[in-house]
Amino acid sequence: MRLRPESIRIRDTLIAALLSGMVLTAIAVAVDYTVHHAVRESAWHDAERVTRQVGETLRDGRPDRLPSTGMVPYIQVVDARGAVIAASSAAARIGALSTVRPSADDPIAKLTFCPPPRDRCLLLEAARVHAGGDPAVIYAGRSEPALLSGVWFELVLGLIVAALTALTALTTWYMVGRTMRPMTAIGAELADITVHDLGRRVPVPTGKFEIARLARTVNETLDRLEDSVEQQRRFSSDASHELRTPIAGLRNQVEAALMHLDDTDMEATLLAML
Repeated sequence: MRLRPESIRIRDTLIAALLSGMVLTAIAVAVDYTVHHAVRESAWHDAERVTRQVGETLRDGRPDRLPSTGMVPYIQVVDARGAVIAASSAAARIGALSTVRPSADDPIAKLTFCPPPRDRCLLLEAARVHAGGDPAVIYAGRSEPALLSGVWFELVLGLIVAALTALTALTTWYMVGRTMRPMTAIGAELADITVHDLGRRVPVPTGKFEIARLARTVNETLDRLEDSVEQQRRFSSDASHELRTPIAGLRNQVEAALMHLDDTDMEATLLAML
């Protein structure tokens, strides 16, 4: 779509809104990625600490229930057959938190598990250990924060971007309108000036900015135009005064010849008039 060039105010507002929207969107995407990454890394760091503690507990025995913390409420120990052999209170009444089993070569895995019944995903760490000679997996983690689940966080960021973009557009609209106000006054004054009213001048804003220089230039042009028109008026007046006497003489000769056609030498009269 091609912008109409009649309104500088509209064009500047649209350009400012477009640029601010692009910049703010890029910032929002960076913030979204950074926050999600920081939350996941923090959850996995806490889960790693818990899996080490549970691994040390398993070396001393096979507890049926594991102590949970506020930061890492979901803890399970799953044997090689997929059966839960120990769990914290928060994870005791649910099945295995995940079916992912780290390999012997890479015994640690970071998981994002979203079970269908739940509205929030689990941020888990899976650690492969040996409990009584059989390989087992320790799962530890917590739910993703409610604000980051689904599209809520992105929706909030989108609303912030929209609000800031609208604020930028309104600010630009106001500032450009305030800047262009002297131009509007100059245009309105110029529209009212006619050849019979050249003594009027456009208002000159204070300062030395471009609009003030433009107003002074317009007034200087009006000064020159007024001088030129005044010179033309004086020339017309002088010319009419100079022509009035010879034309009056010619008129008298014509009237006299017409009154005395029989006694008038037309050739001599015409030569005199010439």
